[in-house]
Amino acid sequence: VGLKPGQEILVQITRDSIGRKGPALTGRISLPGRYLVLTPNSERSGVSRRIGQGSERDRMRKLLADLAVPEGMGIIVRTAGESQPVALLKADLQHLLAEWAALTAKAAEPGVPGVLRGESDVAERCVRDIMPADVSRVIVDDARMADRIRHLIDVWYPQTLPQDAV
Repeated sequence: VGLKPGQEILVQITRDSIGRKGPALTGRISLPGRYLVLTPNSERSGVSRRIGQGSERDRMRKLLADLAVPEGMGIIVRTAGESQPVALLKADLQHLLAEWAALTAKAAEPGVPGVLRGESDVAERCVRDIMPADVSRVIVDDARMADRIRHLIDVWYPQTLPQDAV
């Protein structure tokens, strides 16, 4: 839709290749955060369907208006965002905007095309999607992984854990 031969675009792999079928791609980029999903190049914002009907869904919709989403971008409140204060949602949005800025800067570098961002590693998915906010200690048997987890906790739970808890 409106593409010209030789034009470079950013795409996201939505499914790896299977057998003889190649990977599935989309131009609809989405970056997941702890509580939000950033959808650059889409001005639609909304609330996860899993957040049921009622007052909490209405509250989430109202919060969307309070978030400073740049023009040309949209956000989706993830299920984990339910009942979260607006300050945490704003912090998550700022992290996602910084991640998008880094991706677009990398894409503008000479020598691209290439992979700009790989799949989230196990540590990132666990801290972002599984670890509850009230966890008091994380035990890790690898120093490099512990540093990675500390960094992720600083990003998604800046006020939660003391530095010696990992």
